[in-house]
Amino acid sequence: MTNETYDEPVMLDHREWSRDGTHVLTLFHRPGWSNNAWQIRHHHAYEGGGGFGYNSSFNEESEARAYFAKTAEEEDAKHAEWLADKAVKGA
Repeated sequence: MTNETYDEPVMLDHREWSRDGTHVLTLFHRPGWSNNAWQIRHHHAYEGGGGFGYNSSFNEESEARAYFAKTAEEEDAKHAEWLADKAVKGA
């Protein structure tokens, strides 16, 4: 949401994984916000449509970056597991 008081959100980091759809993790900052100024959007879009997502908000940039890094590491592990499973099945 933007208006005269708030600037457009600024994307600080973005990661994307493709497996059974697309997983997206985006960290952004909302200039001018005093609370929850750093937000992370984690979204999963299924192949063929549909999906789900959630947003986490933080007051401190360091907290947001730490959460982003932890979540990206978890998604990297899930993706590696998916790739290994796919290789075993020969797909």
